[in-house]
Amino acid sequence: MAFVYPQPAGGVKRYIDTLAKGLCSIGGFELCHFVGEGKAGAIRSLDGKLWEDCVIPEEERRFAAFLEAEKPDVVNFQELQNLGASLIGIAYDRGIPVVVTLHDYWVICPRIFLINHELDYCYGPNGGVNCARCFLPKEAPGGLPEISVFIERHRFIQAMLQKADVIIAVSQANRRRLVQEGIAPERVQTVYPMVEAGAPLPKRSDRQGRLRFGFIGALSPHKGVHVLIEAFRDIPESEATLHLYGEWDRLYVPTLRRLTGEKTNIRFEGAFRHEDLPEIMATLDVLVVPSVCPDSAPLVIQEAYSLGVPVIGARIGGIPELIHEACGMLFEPGDYEQLGDVIKKLLSDRAIVDRWASRLPVVPSVLKVSTEIAAVYKNVAKRRRYPPVIHEKHKALLSAQDRGFLRRQALPLQLERLYAYCREKGLTRPAIFGAGTLGQAAALFFRRRGMPVACFVDNDGSKWGKQCEQFPIIAPHELIDKKDIDFILVASEWEAEILAQLEALGLSVPWYGLFGFVKQPIAGEGQP
Repeated sequence: MAFVYPQPAGGVKRYIDTLAKGLCSIGGFELCHFVGEGKAGAIRSLDGKLWEDCVIPEEERRFAAFLEAEKPDVVNFQELQNLGASLIGIAYDRGIPVVVTLHDYWVICPRIFLINHELDYCYGPNGGVNCARCFLPKEAPGGLPEISVFIERHRFIQAMLQKADVIIAVSQANRRRLVQEGIAPERVQTVYPMVEAGAPLPKRSDRQGRLRFGFIGALSPHKGVHVLIEAFRDIPESEATLHLYGEWDRLYVPTLRRLTGEKTNIRFEGAFRHEDLPEIMATLDVLVVPSVCPDSAPLVIQEAYSLGVPVIGARIGGIPELIHEACGMLFEPGDYEQLGDVIKKLLSDRAIVDRWASRLPVVPSVLKVSTEIAAVYKNVAKRRRYPPVIHEKHKALLSAQDRGFLRRQALPLQLERLYAYCREKGLTRPAIFGAGTLGQAAALFFRRRGMPVACFVDNDGSKWGKQCEQFPIIAPHELIDKKDIDFILVASEWEAEILAQLEALGLSVPWYGLFGFVKQPIAGEGQP
């Protein structure tokens, strides 16, 4: 069983570690991990090449080697960002059953969170067209060439998801969005994440009797911390405090500082360790999850429940699936006035918080959720495919030229290979053996790359002394004394016969067959 995810993985890694413990307690699973190097960003280049989050060659090579070494029965992609969606296809092509767990919306949103550049809710990629509005300047032409890359990204990732045997969504909201984007509903299964937060500690009372609200997570705009701080603007310092735990987004700091002003009851507690959660929750009365993006299923909500803390959350994404009236309250995302009213209501009737705390839902155990996911793995493992393999013995019977039996498809690749090899070797003055259509096309290819031919060579005596593409056509025997060429390219259907003919001439320059060329010199290459 292989888990696949990038580095760093944040909350996803916490989820994986918890799941791994659960699977080990069940037994029967041998786990291995493929961790992406994390060198690729969602967009690594500055010219809008979104393909770089779909196909990352260095990760493909590493992943293929990993599969060859570990030979897993099932691969579970826990996160694809910074890995490339093409890794799904690599596992699929080897017949390995694939499970994809989607913790966010990266597969349909290059910005991950389904909020656009203006921090408004995005209703979906519209086949990729809407994504262009986040990445293309408003003054850009916005025609099909500019938008097509976003359309192709969307198509490619959806095609990769179709290769997955099962897709696990971490909330019903997450599942609905995937189905709306065309994923067959029977292939998407909802499994809410589990947490391992430790045992709750005795509550520490505030010495001044104030109600203590908290935020735990990344201090970033999409998490709505500014909404929470603004909601606290009119809260008397003598009645409540707000404690913010998490790492700063440095660009976001000035906004948070400006909104906080001189209020001393809003406190930035800094980064925290996950193992410190029980102690942190023991100092809070209510947790607030004010996201302005459709969070799929924030782990911190279940962690709060398991540690005895009720939750107020934004009515967006999967958050409403985890917060109920009996143990918390919802508010409209982004509406800091409504959130402020909720806070004031609790201050006016603190017994509400006590009632919430006494009715917290039982968080699904690690064993329960792990057993559910284990059943998924065992089911898909039965679907292992054994792709047909062509034994390599037959290739020993063929010649190098036989790879070119599909002419149209073979020639572009062969020309590119030969051109790159000649540049590497410093060969810049070709003679083309074959003055027909194929030879003319090869000559045009080289000329456009700054490598014009010196002449054409042909066995047809009626062509000698004439010109082709403004270059002279000479007889093969004239190559012996030809001083202005440094290699010969055979571009003819009679390649094998001509190569033998050139070898018999004893030339001082190398020759290459277009159809039979490989990156290394072919056997029988002429040498000085």
